[in-house]
Amino acid sequence: MPSFKAILFDLDGTLVSSEHLHLEAWDEMLQKQGLYFDEEWFSNWIGVSDASMAEQIATKYPLGMPWQDFLEAKRALFQRKAAGSIVPLAGVKDGLEAFFPFPMAVVTMSNLSDAMLSLESAGLLSFFKTIVTADDVTNPKPDAEAYLTAAKRLGVAPADCLAVEDSISGVGSAKAAGCYTIGVANSIDGEKLSMADEVFSDTEEAMAYIKQTLFIGRT
Repeated sequence: MPSFKAILFDLDGTLVSSEHLHLEAWDEMLQKQGLYFDEEWFSNWIGVSDASMAEQIATKYPLGMPWQDFLEAKRALFQRKAAGSIVPLAGVKDGLEAFFPFPMAVVTMSNLSDAMLSLESAGLLSFFKTIVTADDVTNPKPDAEAYLTAAKRLGVAPADCLAVEDSISGVGSAKAAGCYTIGVANSIDGEKLSMADEVFSDTEEAMAYIKQTLFIGRT
């Protein structure tokens, strides 16, 4: 593994256990419109911003309201479900404590309100120097913009950043930005993340590897 000057983490499904709450909120909202989808259908949207998902769904299915209103209702439902319920995934807090104060950022396609709720609920907010959300970019993942923005805010070249992602679109975004990218198979089969430089079974395994590779002997 090359040497790095910063670590950039996806949030939902990478650092915190929140994907199931997003899924529940989407499923409940869609069922109210008479739309029923299975888990495999929802898995195709992992890593896609809420706004992109709502807009694309509205082009194919009747939502009974403008997609922007549907999106806001979904976000409000997620926040009610998530309040006090989100916890770090295994190995996350120990890893971040070991890395701190090494420059770290969150790069998520959640909006700022959802991201802050998740980070605060999980007790992780203080570890990060910056948070890039869907509110900060014009072009969401898999476009490179989110990771380029995070690297710029940290004052680090993208090639000097290590990115950790759990989705196809997230890995694509990080790789397009020029980051060395680790995929974690928390949410989908690891074979689907094969475009990453390395793939681990979960975040805990990835954190242990990063710690061993980058931080053992660090003063």
